[in-house]
Amino acid sequence: MKRVLTAALVLLLALQGIAFSEGDALDVEIGAMYFSDSWNDVTSDTHTFLVVDASLVNWSTQEQILAEEIAAEISYEGSYVFPASLCFSHESIGQLVQLDGQFVFELPNMLAEVAPEELTLKIRVSGKETVVPLSVQGYVPSGNTGSYEGAGYATPEEAVQAYIAARQAGDVSAMLSTFAIETYVDSYDAEAFLARIHHFVPNACASVPVIDEYSRGVLISQRVAELSNAHYWQYLRYQWPSESYGEYEGTSLPLTGEEEISAFINGLSDPEKAARQTDLEFLEFLSVEELDARLGTDVAKLYYSEYNQVTIARQMAASNCEELAEIIARVRFGGEEGYLCLQCARYGDRWYNFSCSSNIANLLGIHSYDSGLVLEEALIASD
Repeated sequence: MKRVLTAALVLLLALQGIAFSEGDALDVEIGAMYFSDSWNDVTSDTHTFLVVDASLVNWSTQEQILAEEIAAEISYEGSYVFPASLCFSHESIGQLVQLDGQFVFELPNMLAEVAPEELTLKIRVSGKETVVPLSVQGYVPSGNTGSYEGAGYATPEEAVQAYIAARQAGDVSAMLSTFAIETYVDSYDAEAFLARIHHFVPNACASVPVIDEYSRGVLISQRVAELSNAHYWQYLRYQWPSESYGEYEGTSLPLTGEEEISAFINGLSDPEKAARQTDLEFLEFLSVEELDARLGTDVAKLYYSEYNQVTIARQMAASNCEELAEIIARVRFGGEEGYLCLQCARYGDRWYNFSCSSNIANLLGIHSYDSGLVLEEALIASD
């Protein structure tokens, strides 16, 4: 069950029951999603109903009018928008009351046949909204297209929020689908990439040109591997038993004897650290200037320097994307404040996450194995 914590506009995997939120908030728990030919005895030859089960909890001290506080919509290709009907037993919800019901969308039949990832579900609470990954029960793909990436997003911020939502749900495939994968391989210019870095890098698929369908498939697999490796290193970075072995730096670790191996495995299996991996709460987006103000740094000067802007322009040329954006999300990771710095790319009118090793992350000196996610105290300590 995915849960929208409206106070911070994030999703997390609710393992059991309903957890309390901090401060005054109307919480919305998202449950099953399914298509139906009818709803409340209403049928249509041209439309299908998408039903999204939801449970509301009012933690505030005031009664909340549902129509004023919550809304939901589904969009397709960023242009076609379909609002939800609120199907709850009451029009308002009192303090400390739980209320179950549904968001019901009446969608054209053709949209019921597209892959769920081509639709964007947004839920608004008190004027704030978040993107919720669609996972429709009973949906059977019409065929294996071999596609790893999703349909893309209308804005880079939506791409980052979709990534955070997928991470909170522990869905690695959905996380990766927010990145440009097939589009990346179909677009990059290997010659321009090599001219930019002046080295052949065997583990960077952009170093190798696409020749035919076979090479394209191999390079797509390598692109997935690159993104997967970034998350693997990040997982080790935050799961590592640093109390016994120091910070993880990517080097091999000799282990001798059953006792030492057992102690290492136990340290690497810390359940609290494991739970932290998906405990990523979105707080707000920041500009580079706002980041400097919080940290007392001068990253904006470096970012807007002529040299750095030329570097970004060359990166865009090698990637053949229309635009690159540096997105800085202030987050709460495992209960501690930090930053998620992702680079996003626009291909045509669709935005994708592009890289965990963003330009801003590099300028901040974030460790490469952090893959763009760093605690605020680590940045302050490194000054």
